[in-house]
Amino acid sequence: MEKILLINQNKDEVEDLKSKFTGMDYKVYSTDKSTRAMAMVDNDNISLVIMSYTQEDQNRVKFLEHAKKRYKGMKIILISEIMNEQILSEVKGLIDSALIKPFDDQKLYELVEKLIPMKKKESSLNTLDKKIFQTG
Repeated sequence: MEKILLINQNKDEVEDLKSKFTGMDYKVYSTDKSTRAMAMVDNDNISLVIMSYTQEDQNRVKFLEHAKKRYKGMKIILISEIMNEQILSEVKGLIDSALIKPFDDQKLYELVEKLIPMKKKESSLNTLDKKIFQTG
């Protein structure tokens, strides 16, 4: 089972993101601080990090550098309401993909599947197909 770590200070967004993976073959963890996330990636075998870009989180680049240096196979998606040159240059080479809010569920599912393909397990694939078609 692949493990996903959500880093987001907005509890409603965390719950919304968690619900998108309900019934799928992923174990989802969450934290509101990138400093706490460093310990989580050190102690768990995290496959994917979905991290919200916020101005308040001054340690985000430190976390991204730590994660990429120590866990080369870990994939990282950055989500943000804005995506400009400053943000892109700050995280260049540290993330695998970015999503601009609001984004539709299908785009998220396709990106997650591309970055960390699910094990070819019939029940998981059926659940993913159902979720994708429910959002369209």
